[in-house]
Amino acid sequence: MIRNVVIMAGGSGERFWPLSRKNKPKQLLELTSSGKVMIAEAIDRVAPMIDYDNIYIITGEHLKKPIEDALPQLPKENIIAEPAKRNTAPCLALAAGILANKHIGKEQSIAVLTADQIIEPEENFRNTISKALDYVEEHGVISTIGIVPDRAETGYGYIETGNKLNDDEIGIYEVVSFKEKPNEATAEQYFSSGKYLWNSGMFFYRLDTFIDEMKLNAPEIGSKIEQLTESNPDMRNVFESFAGISIDYALMEKTKKAVVTEANFHWDDLGAFDALDRVNNTDGNGNIIKGNVVAINCKDSIIINSSDRLATAYGLCNTVLIQTEDSVMSCYKKDAQHVKQIVDAMKAKGLEGYL
Repeated sequence: MIRNVVIMAGGSGERFWPLSRKNKPKQLLELTSSGKVMIAEAIDRVAPMIDYDNIYIITGEHLKKPIEDALPQLPKENIIAEPAKRNTAPCLALAAGILANKHIGKEQSIAVLTADQIIEPEENFRNTISKALDYVEEHGVISTIGIVPDRAETGYGYIETGNKLNDDEIGIYEVVSFKEKPNEATAEQYFSSGKYLWNSGMFFYRLDTFIDEMKLNAPEIGSKIEQLTESNPDMRNVFESFAGISIDYALMEKTKKAVVTEANFHWDDLGAFDALDRVNNTDGNGNIIKGNVVAINCKDSIIINSSDRLATAYGLCNTVLIQTEDSVMSCYKKDAQHVKQIVDAMKAKGLEGYL
């Protein structure tokens, strides 16, 4: 069976503005101490087990060239531009159509991975992927990876687990239900119950299982997967006809074939600037400082300057200060999730040139 990796890399990462821009979103930023952009880290994690020829990136048309430049090890034809922005269900349908047409009549499985998460140790991650693929290939189900929570987090979706389905150390469980991002009280309940995992947004399935389940549960998309090939001159029109809907809503919350593989690795979804504390080295005062910066009496702050100008700060505490060539953004760490509101306000004021 041919094993493929599909990485969805079309997001904009608006909570990382002004570092993140339309043509340089979060997956093309160096946000950790590795010195690599995040999508390159994602490729490096799976390269020991999946050939580059079988790794595919699905992204927006405006990002195809920047991603090609960031990932010269991948065949250019494996970096696929979506004809339009339509969320994750149409995105994965497009990947299915292209792979079905590329390997006609051959059995295939797919690991849908992410472009912008922190995962370690990498060997444990690869072991988990291998177990998940083994299981879905044998049983014809669709698995996601669930992360064991270490806190009552309100920024992630959750998966309620049922019976264990295997005898392996890497457990695979029935999915009872998927839960939206909870409020604080509900997150505390989920965390204390021990029955819930964080939803990582990674998926594993046989290609034929995915197509059959999409036809059953989201026929408006699933019935047209065979038309989503680059050789079809009408492919763009077909894709643009789809409504924007996530794979969670379109398929995972409806299918009777959902299972969850429990991760045995550390996982972090870098959602906003405050998450950088968890993946970067800090100075003696708990600061993360990058670029041309002079900081005095600052503590537990993030100061990043990507411009040629000097950035200075005095007495900052638990604060984020970002300077680029054309913009400055500052907020308290506790408000880092709200940076997207700044982006929304800029859009409303017609300031898209800064995005």
